[in-house]
Amino acid sequence: MAGVAGALAGAAVSADAASAASGDPLILGTTNDSGVDSDTSLLGNGPFAFSVHNGGPPLGHVQHSVAINATSDNDSGIWVSSLNGSPALIANVGTSGGGAGKVAVFGTDQGAPTSLAGSIGVDGVVVDKKGAGVAAQNESAGNGLYATTNSADTDDTAAVYATNAGTGTGVYAESNGGSCVVAKDRSVDTGAYGVNAQSSGGTAVYGDSTDGTGVWAHTFDGTALVAQGQFGTAIDVQGQAKFNTSGVATVKGTVATPKSSIRVNVTATTLTTSSLVLATIQTNNAPGVFVQSAVPNVAGNYFTINLNQAVTKSVKVAWFVVN
Repeated sequence: MAGVAGALAGAAVSADAASAASGDPLILGTTNDSGVDSDTSLLGNGPFAFSVHNGGPPLGHVQHSVAINATSDNDSGIWVSSLNGSPALIANVGTSGGGAGKVAVFGTDQGAPTSLAGSIGVDGVVVDKKGAGVAAQNESAGNGLYATTNSADTDDTAAVYATNAGTGTGVYAESNGGSCVVAKDRSVDTGAYGVNAQSSGGTAVYGDSTDGTGVWAHTFDGTALVAQGQFGTAIDVQGQAKFNTSGVATVKGTVATPKSSIRVNVTATTLTTSSLVLATIQTNNAPGVFVQSAVPNVAGNYFTINLNQAVTKSVKVAWFVVN
């Protein structure tokens, strides 16, 4: 550190001085080349191994004020890691310079996706609630922020950990065509989650769409959506509800050929021994006629609606299969 301090003390050296070569002291105001396949290391035992501050241009100036500008031709501009479980990178936005709308960490990638790794990959703290802890942008077809964790600890380790102590948003994702957020759980543990959202008094998951689908749930062989209310309401439908396991069947009786039943083939689901078929007449043109039974045929995957008597006209019957 003494050598570095001496080098820093030489800040009065003219910017026109020759660039420092490998083994030379660090010279401010000029380019310092460590040489091919060589690293320049700085070791410190205090709170900061290296501290940089940039007063920057006045507020509103078109030029950015950056403390450190790191560029790499082939790999990451900055690589951070932690050996003791602490956050690899901590970023704070202050309010003295107009914290609103400012960003603690901003990453832009025009090629392959990158990941900031650590016990917590990026710990971004924003003082002003209108700012952003971490902002990641990708101008190509890659990822704005790509984070993974291999830890088996499900409680304390997260690829991305975001909190907001105010009334703002913990994580905000925006996309112009792709997926805003893709969450994948590759484990075989039935207790694992692709997305785990919790709320103490608000809404854990909120989906909103102008013309599309607010929330889409899909499964191949499991349960697409589970709604459980311990003491409250499991499902509150405010608006129309549509089921593809429902429909209308017509018993087409005539004077020449009276009919009392109709067979309905099920295509949207598979009937089981637990399936319930509900049916009710939708027309009022056959007084005294009612649905006597709706009998499922599990093997054939159909059910038969039986009226209490044959009709000589068309009678519509609405049906609904549950379970």
